[in-house]
Amino acid sequence: MTPGRPGHEDLVVMVAGEVQGTGVRISPHLVLTCARVVGARQSARVINPATSVGRGDHPVIWSDSRLDAAVLLAGNGRLGFQPRLGALATDRPVPGRIIGHPVGRGSARGGFKARWFTGTVPPVTDPGTLLFDFDTPPEDDPADPADPTDPHSVTSLIGAPLFAGDTLLGLVQRLSGNGGRIRAHCLPTRRLAEHPGLCALAPWIPSSLETVVHGRPDDIRYEEEYGAALVHAYRKTMVFGLDALDVLESQWDLDTAYLSLAAAFEGRAPTTDPSDVERVDTLLGGRHRVLLRGEAGSGKTTLLMWLAARAVTRSFPSELRELNGLVPFLIPLCSVSGKEPGLPGPERLPKVTRIVGPDAPEGWALRVLSEGRALLLVDGVDEVPAREREAARHWLGELLREFPETRCVVTVRPSAVVQDWLASDDFDEGLLLPLGDSDIEGFVSAWFAAARACGRSGSEPSLLEAGLLRRLAHDRTLRDFARTPLLCGVVCALHLQHGGDPPEQPWVLYGQALRMLLGDGDSWGVVHLSRPSEGVALSIEEHCHLLQQLAVWLMRNDRSEISRAQALVQLESALIAAPALLSQGPADRLLRYLLNRSGLLTEQSDGSLRFLHRAFQSFLTAKEVVEGDYLGELFIRAEDEQWSDVVLLAAGQCSRLQLARLALGLLATADSARDLNGKARLSVLAALCIQHASTLEPDVRETVERTLYAYLPPLSTTMADVLSGLGLSVLTLLPEPEELPAEALAPTARLVRRIDDPAARVYAERLALRLARERPPGGSSAAGA
Repeated sequence: MTPGRPGHEDLVVMVAGEVQGTGVRISPHLVLTCARVVGARQSARVINPATSVGRGDHPVIWSDSRLDAAVLLAGNGRLGFQPRLGALATDRPVPGRIIGHPVGRGSARGGFKARWFTGTVPPVTDPGTLLFDFDTPPEDDPADPADPTDPHSVTSLIGAPLFAGDTLLGLVQRLSGNGGRIRAHCLPTRRLAEHPGLCALAPWIPSSLETVVHGRPDDIRYEEEYGAALVHAYRKTMVFGLDALDVLESQWDLDTAYLSLAAAFEGRAPTTDPSDVERVDTLLGGRHRVLLRGEAGSGKTTLLMWLAARAVTRSFPSELRELNGLVPFLIPLCSVSGKEPGLPGPERLPKVTRIVGPDAPEGWALRVLSEGRALLLVDGVDEVPAREREAARHWLGELLREFPETRCVVTVRPSAVVQDWLASDDFDEGLLLPLGDSDIEGFVSAWFAAARACGRSGSEPSLLEAGLLRRLAHDRTLRDFARTPLLCGVVCALHLQHGGDPPEQPWVLYGQALRMLLGDGDSWGVVHLSRPSEGVALSIEEHCHLLQQLAVWLMRNDRSEISRAQALVQLESALIAAPALLSQGPADRLLRYLLNRSGLLTEQSDGSLRFLHRAFQSFLTAKEVVEGDYLGELFIRAEDEQWSDVVLLAAGQCSRLQLARLALGLLATADSARDLNGKARLSVLAALCIQHASTLEPDVRETVERTLYAYLPPLSTTMADVLSGLGLSVLTLLPEPEELPAEALAPTARLVRRIDDPAARVYAERLALRLARERPPGGSSAAGA
């Protein structure tokens, strides 16, 4: 006997009917057992010793004495994972396990603890039954062996489940003994799936069973170890700011912290119908391959972690039930692209996931892919240098063509790759939408619940939560800033830290977030010198100076990670520019300090370094560009989408004269852009730079606005997407719906649909009325609505 994977034991219950036996939960509400256990009774007692869930008598809702199977309605037990049903389809023996609650004399001596029995399932010779040969006789006391054919003996496991890995193959109906070998005779789950009465009654019976074909003990063992390591790695996510707020625990259970994000399915005709917007859980359900676009901080990586953890624990909601039990490979693409030996083949997938655990058996990943059991999660195409993205696309396409049954989700920032980038490999495209008002409310409530549960001292979080929700309801600027999970977390952290008065502008928020992380959180605004660590104590500005050098190098080299050796080179250069820092120690000591103290710089398992989030890398780059007056570099790089955030964050830190230079320089760069969409994107960027400027020469503002009119109203869906970056302000530049030319109807409908604001919805409703008036009889309008 060996201990089972966490969650198995929660599934197995004791059932006491006419005789005492075992049962298995096949859903939170239903228990499967043998008909002979319940006998002629209309109810039976169900006990789960592991959780104490389901005690008491529970009705028998289905029973078939000829099949020797019964189903009980047994409360609302919570499952560690959802078991999947399978059928054996191999001519080789398969390792298996039976788990049950031996009764009779054993219960009196050893209690009701579930016991695992390992053994082998031989190839099927009779489709009506399934055999299991125990590795060792299932005896409670070797000195007092029991009769294995006695249903009341200690070895009675009637109704116990037979698993191959995590797949339920059958139900023990009787035991037999022959020459010291003990064998279990089991009812195959195939018989259950074929029973019309049971299928009609119990929707948990799938239309098709998983095929169990692997017969390698090492594979099953490794999958359990890999799954446990993966859940350990991904089951928690950082709740931003709690680690800087004097709390006991800064990570939060992913099931609690995960927010189901709103998403839109790309590729449909533009429409103003809000029903086209759905939750990402629904969007992914039933779609074999998805390219998911989302802005920085929109929750893309957290979503992939959630998918991986749910797949392993078989706990997906009904919309994604077909992903339960798949083997996830979460590939952080920025960590493998451009490095030797290049993008991973099947045999390297377990390693590049960065899951710490034993080495996989030779050929294991290849077998998982060949059997169609893989869930490939590719994170951060945008973090791969632009020149390497085509190689990444080719790698992914080749892998999926070789293993066509592989489910796959790829994440990328919205403009990093062209539309339909993966269409040739049958990918649907989805877009993560900004948090809606109700999403923000839900996030804030979850964040403050985490703060309370983590032991936050000081100000009363409940009162501050209520105050922040009131402010968000009335402060559109702050609410618009909090449209991504990352930035909403920033707002919550600063609101709690400041006692209810967080700043509004993005650059101010980031600046104060940095001070919160780098300074002394217990003495906000008073202590400007960080606590000593590694023999180093830096002011916040000195700390930023060092981090800025690393951030700029990463941005200039189109990277998200830097090697330790290269980081030391950059810090040594920074020390030359700041001689006062030389007294703090050499570059390697300062690097250890940055890693141990700030939390902004993190070390990966391969020794490379990266920022906690790309947004902080962008902010620190912008800070360095403004302080060094390198605005000309922004004009050169502005066409690169990775630098858009840097440009906007720099704008907020510019002086009045610098801001005018920045806006006019972007317009000059737009004049030389290669295509109309590129010109428009740079013009929109210039407009966003001056959007919140309190003082600016009127002629600069007029020049920027006059440039935008050349692209309005939009005449293509691509132009609509570009102009949507203006947000609510674009409505003041658009013609009235009745004045729009016919060719602008569909693009404009798409544009206003991308703006989450009541004013945009009013415009969309007026546009919909015009579309309805112009729709030809029996046909559709030009806008496809």
